[in-house]
Amino acid sequence: MLTKGLTFLVLFLLCAIPVSAQVDVASATLKGTITDQQGALVPGAVVTATSIDKGLKRTATTDSEGAYSIAVLPPGSYKVEIEARGFGKAFNDDVRLTVGQSLVFDVQLSTSTITAQVAITGDLPLIEVERTQQANTISTQLVENLPNVGRTFQNYVYTLPGVNSSTAPRAQIASRVTGFQTSGFSIGGSNGRNNLITVDGGENELGSGTTRYDVSTEAIQEFQVNRNSFSAEFGFTAGTAVNIVTKSGTNSFHGSGFIYYRSDATSARNPFDTLNPGEKSADKQVFPGFTFGGPIVKNKLFFFTNYERTNTDSARFRTYTNDPLTRPNGAQLASLAILDASASSNVRRIGTNLRAALNTTAASYPAIFNMLHESEGVFTGVARFNTFSARVDYHISNSDSINGRFTLTRNFTDDIGASNVASPSISNTLTTRDQTAVVTWTHSFSGSVINQLRGQFSPNNLNLTAPPEPAVTGLVVSGFAGFGRYFGAPYDVTQDRYQI
Repeated sequence: MLTKGLTFLVLFLLCAIPVSAQVDVASATLKGTITDQQGALVPGAVVTATSIDKGLKRTATTDSEGAYSIAVLPPGSYKVEIEARGFGKAFNDDVRLTVGQSLVFDVQLSTSTITAQVAITGDLPLIEVERTQQANTISTQLVENLPNVGRTFQNYVYTLPGVNSSTAPRAQIASRVTGFQTSGFSIGGSNGRNNLITVDGGENELGSGTTRYDVSTEAIQEFQVNRNSFSAEFGFTAGTAVNIVTKSGTNSFHGSGFIYYRSDATSARNPFDTLNPGEKSADKQVFPGFTFGGPIVKNKLFFFTNYERTNTDSARFRTYTNDPLTRPNGAQLASLAILDASASSNVRRIGTNLRAALNTTAASYPAIFNMLHESEGVFTGVARFNTFSARVDYHISNSDSINGRFTLTRNFTDDIGASNVASPSISNTLTTRDQTAVVTWTHSFSGSVINQLRGQFSPNNLNLTAPPEPAVTGLVVSGFAGFGRYFGAPYDVTQDRYQI
């Protein structure tokens, strides 16, 4: 027991960081210089940042050079107050901090004894000298107002410069060897498998860049996309570091309920319906969910919960018996025409037999034609995604705060996809189960040393790719379609992931 205690203490102390360090993946830093009206430095000034929504207070005292820094602040709006002996109190009641930001807020104090409001004037500089990386922030306003048909945070990333789909190049499709997909996006030509996605400081990936669990857009406060040149604080990745911060409760109760509904009954007729007379496609998307949060103890203890379910039934169309590859091509037809025009009956007979061999019909290849016929028609691709998240924030004192989040995901997919090259018989079901808990403890030893200890626990997470039963032999006709069993299934992976 003593050994475990000493180990924990060592880890705790090793996590201590000076306030001059870079911000981490889930916080921001407020820093600057305090001067008087003549530009002289003001040491000993007390700078207090108070969260407008939660009442959290953090303070710092300027050093001999008039500099201050308040690190590891949760993103949000703050009231900043500056007090110094012999000067009037100054404040700004709307200082906005975003995730990953190091905001320089310099203040000039007046010798007047009257409290004065200090405002940030002018536009923010195009170049932030405190930031080494190229990064973009998707704010709360953008998350709430940008259209998002698929309701995934990855869709917001595509609004940034230099972003492309990583599923297009074959070399980036991780499922060829691992059974997992990629993160879905590539920035600056990077590999989609090299991206790291964190949520509230905890990693969210399966080792191939893809996310382990879904993050509901209703639960996202904001996130930062670090495209390149970022420092070590932002994680172990050779690609892009995406840092998501989820919403937390405030001193006011707030919540929302929503449902998105779309189906073939509310939409125009699917044009592919004409391929299969008498059969109508079934398209349906139903996305219900809710959020609710507020105070348990005002200015101290807060909660936030979110649940979202995605029900998707997608119409899938397959047609094979009329495919041009089941008929002679142009060059073959020209050759057959020459044989048909021959004066020799034997040559014409060869042409007739060759024509029959080049046409896949019920008469020429009954077994193959029957397999093609059974694989075409209208099918329904099914996807069922469930995500529940609960977060608690506890501000013990101005020196200590703890926050924890638990996310539970249960997903099931049975979808052959939109491409005609995958027949219904080669489809696979995908079952995903994930539970993740992230706990972060922030302690301020003094104005110059702050410790942040974070632990993540993700036990018994499952990804199971299962083929249809009974098992059959796989058949792939290049350029046409695949039938039978997919060679990469079954694929069964269970992971236990723990990090400090």
